[in-house]
Parts: sequence; structure tokens; C-alpha cells
Amino acid sequence: MVTKNKDNSASRETSSRGRHGVNAEATKAAIREAAGRLFSESGYESVTMRRIAEAAGCSHAAIYRYFTDKESLLEELTRPVLEQIARDFDELTVDIASAGERLVEMCMIFVRFGMRNRNMFRIFVAVKAERVDREPTPSSRTENINRLRVQLFQRIQRQLAAAIGLQPESERTLLFSRGLYYLLHGTIATYEGSEEADEELLGRLEPTFESTIRNLLNGYRKETETMEA
Repeated sequence: MVTKNKDNSASRETSSRGRHGVNAEATKAAIREAAGRLFSESGYESVTMRRIAEAAGCSHAAIYRYFTDKESLLEELTRPVLEQIARDFDELTVDIASAGERLVEMCMIFVRFGMRNRNMFRIFVAVKAERVDREPTPSSRTENINRLRVQLFQRIQRQLAAAIGLQPESERTLLFSRGLYYLLHGTIATYEGSEEADEELLGRLEPTFESTIRNLLNGYRKETETMEA
């Protein structure tokens, strides 16, 4: 009987730990959801940890058991998204033979992502951002997500160099890459407040977006040919 009681006690303890783990994950998910919603509605800077905790249904003290500050929440929301875009970019290097076509499709991946996440796009790519054309500040609280942002830009920069026939680290490649990156961001920002449904908007305007990107790249090619003539 003593052995049986010990077994029952151990079973209850294991069950309790299991429930605690499930509850902890549910609370963490609620905090992430509340943070994303509040950041998109009110802007990152104006939202406090206390407000996120209230929206998530947990105490102000409890939220710090899961996230040390807003920057850690920002990373939790942003990192998986940026990593997925990077994977989508990398898959194109296998699927498409032409360097120019790969670059166009990379740009369209970025634009489609931005259009489908217009309420969070600025959070993912711009909040607490540093320059994307140099390494982020070491040991900063947003170093990890800014490194991912830099790596996305570098992928576009390398692909542009291959498409145009330039050295990846040349000043002209950097100049062209900045211009292309501005175009992509500006395209998405233009429709940030649009009430048109994501897929409806893309269905209507995707050919325009792609044509604009191709025209810019053709202009880069002609400029490069003129400079080298």
C-alpha cells in the first residue's frame, strides 16, 4: 500500500507539472497575441507591458515571467516571420535558373508578405530598426531581429548583383539595392491603410507591382551598360 500511495503521489505531481506547462504555454500565447494586436492598433512605442498584460488576462507581474521587456516580445513576434521570408528567398535559388527572375520573385515574395500583413508590416521590418546595409549594434536588445533584417537585405543585394552583373560589395550594387528596397517598402506602405481585402488587392495590382520592379531593374541594367561603355 505504501508503494501504491507513492505511485499515486508521483502521478499527481507529474499531472500537475503537465497542467502547469500547458497553462504556461497558453498564457505565453495570449501575451503574444495581445502584444501583436496592440502594437498594430496603437503603435509599438505607445503600448506598455502593463497594457499588454491586461489585454492578455494576466497580472502585470506575471508577464515578466515570460518576457523581460517589450523588446523580447518584439523579437518573439518578429523572428519567426523574418526567418520564414529568408527560407522562401533561399528556396528560389534552387527553383529558378535565371538570376534576374529569381530577384523579381524575391521582390514579389516580399511585397506579397507585406500586403498580407499590412497591419504588422512596420512592426516586423521597421520598429527598433537600424540600418540594413551594415551589421547591427552588438549586444543591443534588438540585435537578433536587426541581424535578420540585415540578412534579408543582403540576400536581395547579392541577387541584384548577380542579375545586373556587378560585384556584390560594390558601391553601385549598394546604391541600386537601397533603391530597390525603398521601392518595395514604399509599395507596401502605400496600401497600409487600405480597406481592400489582401487577395483582392494583390489580384488587382500584382501585375503592376511586378512590372514596376522589372522596369527599375531594366533601368539599372541600362545605367550599368552606359557606365561600362
